[in-house]
Amino acid sequence: MKYLYYTSVPWPHLERQFGSFPHSNRGLTAEQMRHLLQESVDLLVEAEAAGFSWLGVGEEHMNAYGVVPNPTLLLSAVAARTSVASLAVLGNPIPLLNPIRVAEEYAWLDVFSGGRLVAGFPRGVPQNFAAYGLDSEGSRSKLAEGIALVRKAWTHEGPFTWEGHHFSYPSISIWPQPLHQPELVMSCKSHESIALAVAHRAVMAEIYVKNQDVLENFRSAKRTYIDLAEMSGWEPAASSFCLSLPCVIAPTDQEAYEVADRGLAYQRTMLTGTYEKEKQALTNTYFGGKQVGTSGYDGLAARLGYGGIICGSPSTAIEQVRRTVDAYGVGVMGLQMQFGDLDVNEIRQSIALFGAQVRASVEKFS
Repeated sequence: MKYLYYTSVPWPHLERQFGSFPHSNRGLTAEQMRHLLQESVDLLVEAEAAGFSWLGVGEEHMNAYGVVPNPTLLLSAVAARTSVASLAVLGNPIPLLNPIRVAEEYAWLDVFSGGRLVAGFPRGVPQNFAAYGLDSEGSRSKLAEGIALVRKAWTHEGPFTWEGHHFSYPSISIWPQPLHQPELVMSCKSHESIALAVAHRAVMAEIYVKNQDVLENFRSAKRTYIDLAEMSGWEPAASSFCLSLPCVIAPTDQEAYEVADRGLAYQRTMLTGTYEKEKQALTNTYFGGKQVGTSGYDGLAARLGYGGIICGSPSTAIEQVRRTVDAYGVGVMGLQMQFGDLDVNEIRQSIALFGAQVRASVEKFS
């Protein structure tokens, strides 16, 4: 079993909800941001010491849910202070970016870290397209071509030429190439994305669980992944699947509930609920007319009922992790301890209790 410590690095200091998207940076100071980023790097380093095998950072643009526009940058700082954990860049949406730049930065991080890159290839969420003023039409095929281009740049002796439907480059020869072929992570929101993950034998991941519908979609997507893999002549292991949930671990259940309830409420009202208009506006071109998890953002009581959070004392968290792993058959269990407005001491406590009491107990009885 691998454990993913994941963070989007949310902004925890809002006093009122944003009225529009992109989120205004009025009142934000560079010193406040420096402090948050340094704390976030420290927490990722502590997560490795606690036994997390993947350290993951997400990508966002122009909104307070995540303040990291390029997670490769943040994880480069983490790479310099860690030595064992894989560095999961759960960003770099190719339809928004230059795929050659993605290939170069990923390869650089892999070499710099001694071969520890886990390379995420998301399509990009709707608010990313809105932030950059881009249309998401054709973004699926653009992602597929971009991944193929990146993987060729990682392995092919250059220079070589690329003439595709979306990208055209007369001469490519990246410096450096990766030390190894990095493990890939992709999404599971549509049949097309699942098929792409199967084609590359990538880990299929659900990182952002906001309600029970998202979990049911993950369960269904996993069945589709297994079916498509078997049709292609191979059988995926549990390590082909990653599920990440919000997580608060405290000395008692009640202490954990109080922290989680506040953090989830902040996330729902201050952060993620403020760009729903942008998602709706892109429904036809991005979602194909259908969204996953449109029933809203669940609070603590609902999540505790159906298993949409890891929250409680160490003994409670142990049982919740076991149930989640058994229910969804995942080989990578993600714990999102830095979410909403949780402060560094609350997050640090979750990391420490996970390392001291939860991880070893789960593995002992697995």
